[in-house]
Amino acid sequence: PNELVDIRGGGGGGNNSNPKNPCDLIKKLKKDILFKQKMTNLQTATAYSFEVVSTAYDNPTPDSQPTSIYRFLDFSGDISKPQVEYPYYPQIKGIMHCHYQGLLSVYSVTDLEDIYLKLKNPLVTDDLFSALVTKAGTRYLISISNRAEFIAFGDKYLLTLKKQEKLAI
Repeated sequence: PNELVDIRGGGGGGNNSNPKNPCDLIKKLKKDILFKQKMTNLQTATAYSFEVVSTAYDNPTPDSQPTSIYRFLDFSGDISKPQVEYPYYPQIKGIMHCHYQGLLSVYSVTDLEDIYLKLKNPLVTDDLFSALVTKAGTRYLISISNRAEFIAFGDKYLLTLKKQEKLAI
């Protein structure tokens, strides 16, 4: 990824007095062949007129080919419904998606809401990551180092449509 955004927040998985080092995640992902392929696929998908999403879960056979610590499930919108609605399991480790031409070249409020809603589920790991590839060529990776503070941020800015509209201004 070109950029790392570390949003420090509180709530959820207990007291996080010893925040995670986001560089550890980047080191793992840089070695992950399948993750890199998914990022390349998402860059290609920015040419489509709909979003593409890959969700990441622990790989039960990490030595499989191509080598990856994750197993991915892929979803996509279509021309008539470009936004992706995707199911997920509480064991989710990551969400990767793309923004095509005409969408923001940064995370949208609804992207942040998606992360927020996942982290409000106490069964979802504190180690959830989110990756975004945009038509502008930017790549982002968000790692939440303090779940409680991010949930507090979400409660303040993402809980209702009215709050989301204020954040988007």
